[in-house]
Amino acid sequence: MGRVTRSEWRWVAAFTALVLALSLLPYVLAYCAQGSGWRFSGFLLGVEDGNSYIAKMRLGSDGAWLYRLAYTTEPQSGALVYLPYLLLGKLAARPALHEQLVALYHLARLAASVALIAATYLFLARFITSIRLRRWGLVLAVLGGGLGWLALAIGGGNGPMPLEYYSPESFGFLAVFALPHLAAARALLLLALLAYLKGASGADARGGWKAGLTLAALWFLQPLNVPLAWGLMALAWGLTTARSLASRRRPAPSEGTTAISRRIASGRALRSLAQAIIVPAPFVVYSVIAFSTNPALRQWTAQNIITSPTAVEYLLGYGLLAPFALIGLVRAARSHDMGANLLVAWVIALPLLVSLPVNLQRRLAEGVWVALVALAMSAFAAWEEAHRLRTAWLGSALLTALALPSTVLLYGGALRAAVGPAEPVFIPAAEARVFEWLDAHAKPGSIVLTDFPSGNALPAYAQVVPYVGHGPETLYLAAKRPQVERFFSANASRSARVTLLQTSGADYVILGPADALAAAPGGLLTVPGIESRFTADGWQVFEVMPVLPP
Repeated sequence: MGRVTRSEWRWVAAFTALVLALSLLPYVLAYCAQGSGWRFSGFLLGVEDGNSYIAKMRLGSDGAWLYRLAYTTEPQSGALVYLPYLLLGKLAARPALHEQLVALYHLARLAASVALIAATYLFLARFITSIRLRRWGLVLAVLGGGLGWLALAIGGGNGPMPLEYYSPESFGFLAVFALPHLAAARALLLLALLAYLKGASGADARGGWKAGLTLAALWFLQPLNVPLAWGLMALAWGLTTARSLASRRRPAPSEGTTAISRRIASGRALRSLAQAIIVPAPFVVYSVIAFSTNPALRQWTAQNIITSPTAVEYLLGYGLLAPFALIGLVRAARSHDMGANLLVAWVIALPLLVSLPVNLQRRLAEGVWVALVALAMSAFAAWEEAHRLRTAWLGSALLTALALPSTVLLYGGALRAAVGPAEPVFIPAAEARVFEWLDAHAKPGSIVLTDFPSGNALPAYAQVVPYVGHGPETLYLAAKRPQVERFFSANASRSARVTLLQTSGADYVILGPADALAAAPGGLLTVPGIESRFTADGWQVFEVMPVLPP
C-alpha cells in the first residue's frame, strides 16, 4: 500500500490538466471581458484579499524583503511574513506591473494546484489499495463538497452560505481556484505527515528529518499549520502507543516478539516526532516573538479573527461524507497502524481543533477533508472486499451526485462574474488610471485618503498607502472607517475635514463619481490648501499641501 505506478501518475496528470484548464477558463474570460470602461482586478472570488496579495507582491517588486502592512499608516519595522509573495513580486518590473503581478499570482496558483493534487493522491494511496478508489477519492478531495448547496436551494438563496464557498481549509476546490499559498500549504502538510509515517514505520530512517524540513517550508506559507501538524503527529503516536499498552497482557512465548516490536516501533515513532519538531521549531519561535513584540503585528493579529462556523454548518459540509467515513473510522480503529491512527485522531480531534480559543479557529480544520475522504474510501474498499458490489456502487453514485453540486454552482457563479463586468471583480477604467497616475507621480509611501473600496484596490496598483482599505490589515479600522465615511459625506464640516486630513497625514485625496463630496458645491476646493492634480471621467485626485490652514 502506498506505491503509485506510472500509469496512475499519467491518469493523475490528465486529471490535473483538466482541473487547471477549468480553473483558468473564467479568468481568461474575465480578461477578455474588460474593455475601455472596465479593468479586471485579477480575482473572481475574495477580491478584497486578492488585492492584498498583489499589494504584497508589489512590495517585493519594489525591493522589500520584510513585509510591512500595505494598508495602514502606522510606523512598522517589518517582519519575515508572506515571504513567498514578496519573492514572486521580484520577478516583475515596470511597465504593466499590475498585469505581471496578477499573471505571476495565477502561475503560482497553477503550480501550487499541481503540487496539491499530487500530494493528495500520494496521501490517499498510503491508505487505499484499489486504484479505482484512489482516483475517485482524488476527485472528491479536489472537487467535492457537502450539502450546503441543498440548504441554500431550500432557503431560496437565503440559507446559510455553504462552507465550501468561503472556507478553503475545509474543502479542496476553493484553494485550487483562488489561493495558491493555501493550496501549496496543504500539499506540504500532507507530504510532511507522509514523511513522518515513513519514519515512524521504519520505512525511511530519515523520515522524521524530512518531515521537519517539509514543515520548515510550510512555515513560510502558513505558519499555523506547523503546530497543527505537530499535534496530529503527536496524537497519532499517542493513540498507537495507548492501543499497544491496552492490548498488552502477560505475553505468551509466541507473543513476546510482538510486544517487543511494538515498543521498538513506539520509540522509533517518538524519535521521528522529535525530529519533525526540532527542524521548524526556530521558525515557530520567531513567529511567537514577532507577533507578540511587534506592535503592528500584534494589532493585526487582534483584528484578524476567523472564527469557526456553527456545528450545523459543519454538519451540512461534512455530513454527506460522515456515514461512509464513520464506517472507515471503525475499521481503522481496529488497526495498530500509525497511519490509520493518524486518520482516526485527526477526525476525532476536529471538534476540539475548531473550538480552540484562538483567532484563527476555522483554519485548524485544514486538510481534514482529505482524511475524511480516505476513511470513506476505506469503507467502500471493505464493501468491495466483502463482494457487496451493489452497495458500493449505489453509495458511490449517491455520494458523487451530492458532493459535486457545490463546486458546480461556485464555478458557475465565477463564470457569470467573469462575463459581466461589475465591481468589485472589475474596477472602472478611470479609477485604474487614477491609481496609475499616483504610481507615476506620488512619492512612494504617500498616504492617500479615499473610500474603503478604492483603498482596497489602490496598493495593488500604486506604491502608496491608503488610510483605510482592508479589514485586518488596516490597523484600528473600526475607529478610522467612520471618520472616512464622514469625511466623504456631503454635510461634513470643513473643520472636520481639515482635522482628518491633518491627523491622517494624507498627502492625496481621491474622489470618485459616487462620492457625495464630489457632487457637493465646490467639493474639496472649499478646503484651503487642497489642489486638484488629475481628473479622469469623474474621478479626481487632490494633493494636500504640507501645511493646511485651520
